[in-house]
Amino acid sequence: MGIKYFNSVREHIKDIFINDVIVENSDLLTPSPFKSLFLPRQNIVFHLVSLNAPILSTLDKNFFYEWANYAEKQGIHPIHIWEDHWLNQKEIILSQLTSLAKKTKKVFARNTIAQRITQPQANNFLNANHLGGSPNARYKYGLIHKKTKELLAVATFSAPRKFVRENKSYKSYELIRFGSTLNTTVTGGLSKLLKTFIDDVQPDDIMTYTDRDWWTGRSYQPLGFKKIELMPPIELWINPIENKRFTKKQITPNEKRNCLKAYNSGSKKFLLTLK
Repeated sequence: MGIKYFNSVREHIKDIFINDVIVENSDLLTPSPFKSLFLPRQNIVFHLVSLNAPILSTLDKNFFYEWANYAEKQGIHPIHIWEDHWLNQKEIILSQLTSLAKKTKKVFARNTIAQRITQPQANNFLNANHLGGSPNARYKYGLIHKKTKELLAVATFSAPRKFVRENKSYKSYELIRFGSTLNTTVTGGLSKLLKTFIDDVQPDDIMTYTDRDWWTGRSYQPLGFKKIELMPPIELWINPIENKRFTKKQITPNEKRNCLKAYNSGSKKFLLTLK
């Protein structure tokens, strides 16, 4: 299955990045038991993680974390494409690859209306358009196209967490998810959703995490977010037969018997201070 998976990903990357040279297993990167595809012109490397039980079981928990560290030090954007994600959420991954290649359909946020949406609406949208799915959230906002009335993007936020800073209490919220519809980029979309949330809720700050398996978080910086922490790898449990994955909190003792234990490359934490 691993070879078939690798060939499938490689062919799609060739089709999307049609004018780019692709280097397999580049010497610029840390050696890995998994194959990689490096695009020098884009400074992106795709690390293709097959669900090979003997290999995954021998890896140190920090392997993908350190592999990503080394790539980033070379100025290369590392992306880990896990086999279970490819098999279960291929269309979402292809949309993200299309976005990286700057080949998505463009819609301007000025042509949309930002408004509150329901949890079921957020669930349906994010499960279809975001690799991370749709955890429950206190606040849900969507961008609706003014003419077509299509839901084009969604952002969800947590309930407030209260902290004390310099002897004053303040309320911090988490931006849990942001996603746009497949193969579409809403220019200014996140900014518009953030502004609507801030106007409605008046948070003191907003924090968020970016999945280091895919994103650098650079897109948050023009919005005023600052990177404050590099978070450690997250424990995963993956069923290689059913291609299902579980977090440490989700896995049950019975399910563990059929699953591979692995760790991702961690995440980056960002903070937008408003008061």
